[in-house]
Amino acid sequence: MKWLLVALLLAALAIGVSYFVFMAPPLPPLEVVEMNMVVPKTTFSLTEMTTVNFTLKNLQDRLLSPEDYKLVLGYQRVGEEVVTEIFSTSLMLGPFQSFSESFPIAWMALDVEPGEYFLILRIQKKVDEFYAIINSTNVTITIAPPIFELLAYGTELLNGASALKVVVNADSDIVLKLFDPTQDLTFQVPVSRDEFRDGREEVSLAMTESPCVAIKPGTYTLEVYYMPTKPLFEKEFVFSGAILQVAEVEMNVSCWDTSCYIEKLHVWIRNTGDVHTCIGKILLTVDTKSTEVYPELYLPLPPDKVTLASGYAYLYDLSPGTYSATVKLIDTLGQTITEYIKTITIS
Repeated sequence: MKWLLVALLLAALAIGVSYFVFMAPPLPPLEVVEMNMVVPKTTFSLTEMTTVNFTLKNLQDRLLSPEDYKLVLGYQRVGEEVVTEIFSTSLMLGPFQSFSESFPIAWMALDVEPGEYFLILRIQKKVDEFYAIINSTNVTITIAPPIFELLAYGTELLNGASALKVVVNADSDIVLKLFDPTQDLTFQVPVSRDEFRDGREEVSLAMTESPCVAIKPGTYTLEVYYMPTKPLFEKEFVFSGAILQVAEVEMNVSCWDTSCYIEKLHVWIRNTGDVHTCIGKILLTVDTKSTEVYPELYLPLPPDKVTLASGYAYLYDLSPGTYSATVKLIDTLGQTITEYIKTITIS
């Protein structure tokens, strides 16, 4: 009897298993989508446009409806958890249907920082009020900073002001800022990438607000930005300023009987400093008579050179004789830069 009960139980179990296998409704098929994402290269400049190519294939025999599915492209910085969405769109794929698309990405417009990132492609399904990830693929990419090169530098005059002149190359719009030794901003210049010719552009940044005045000696800092607040490059320059000396003085003198006058003054000016500068005027005093002489406006006085500055003096009513002549170089603020005394003979 015992064995009969065991046999009946085994038979009932076999019938139940058979019903489950052959009679119970099937489980819903898994949502299987083959995904492939390709980028032309994995390292590129922040200023470059990246084209992402991707292909999707529905490997099942039912429709992926746009009401329930969407395709999302995003990026995630390596080592961080946040995924930033670049774009998303509703997705419809018929049974066993394939879909290919290309999407351009302008990283500069997305305001990303240079670094290593995952470029992520996802398919998401709407579940209640949320979207669940059902498939995902990613590619590791490296975004390099914009290209910037300081090719050369020196000094010049910019509308009469001592200026730092740089020759640069960049592949993005940039802003150059110059700070004086007290970290005050002296000048800034925006430069568009369209202005670069043959991989170079010359930019001048004034070191003073007024023309023909002395700069603050010390360390000047050049800072370069893109977008236009993100730092890209920094370099320090040390300048002692312009140091002017009068090397020689000559005058064109004319006389009639016992009256003479100085028609023109020639002053050779040596700049032993390290920046370009200029003077506002020259004050000539002979005996008790004085006159102001104005050479060429903003005449450049480059460092380590002697420059001739000439101008009409028209100093009249001088009697023939020997005099002490004083020549003062004056800046545009009326301050004396240096003076020179020479004994002259008028005849």
